[in-house]
Amino acid sequence: MCDTVQGQTMPRIGDKAPEFEAITTHGVKKLADYQGKWLVLFSHPADFTPVCTTEFMAFAQIYD
Repeated sequence: MCDTVQGQTMPRIGDKAPEFEAITTHGVKKLADYQGKWLVLFSHPADFTPVCTTEFMAFAQIYD
């Protein structure tokens, strides 16, 4: 049984990601902009959070 939020089924690992559009600090981004590419989504508050920064840097050093 899948979890639902506001009538929407929550995606599970292995499911196709739902199409979305988001306003970001780098303009509007759509999932379709990255079709055919590997993509990891991060979300964090706009204020400075040093833990997130160090985690992003560690991730960037591990992966090209």
